[in-house]
Amino acid sequence: MVEDVPLFGLHTLVDIEYAQIFVGKGTIEVEGLSFVARGSRVTNRFARLISGLCRYMLISAVALYVGLRWNTVKNIDKAWIKKTLPMKHPSDLGGLEYIGVDEVARAKGHDYVTVVYDLGSGELLWVHEGRTAVVMGQFLSALTEDSQGNQSGSDGYGPSIPVCSQGMVAQRRHRV
Repeated sequence: MVEDVPLFGLHTLVDIEYAQIFVGKGTIEVEGLSFVARGSRVTNRFARLISGLCRYMLISAVALYVGLRWNTVKNIDKAWIKKTLPMKHPSDLGGLEYIGVDEVARAKGHDYVTVVYDLGSGELLWVHEGRTAVVMGQFLSALTEDSQGNQSGSDGYGPSIPVCSQGMVAQRRHRV
């Protein structure tokens, strides 16, 4: 059973019988369906609805509205964001001029994620749990030489991305 978008305010369950193919000794392949993610109990359009509501409403309000548990709504939203908002790998980011780094609080300020944006295009580049210099160091160490060699601003102060070593940020610059 897979849950779909509510129809006339009622829960909609779709009964799907997956085709199973026995490939070899102890190996079974299960049919993949384009409208349901592998291992998911909701359709893609229901996941898109939930994630869209989570952008504007509290998770608890969305859970009450769609009739699911809070954790289920959170996990569906997290999976949909991960699926639809693919991040680039830092080594594929040649030609960066300006980046924006922010710390975003989750769970009432107890957990943080570090978010890196390309300020030129506004594109999300990287997200990682934590807000320490070590987390930022992981992003910086994965950048290619081409990305690290860009200049920031017109004053010629050198690389726009600071060098991290031994878990500490060597220098910090805030540029507007």
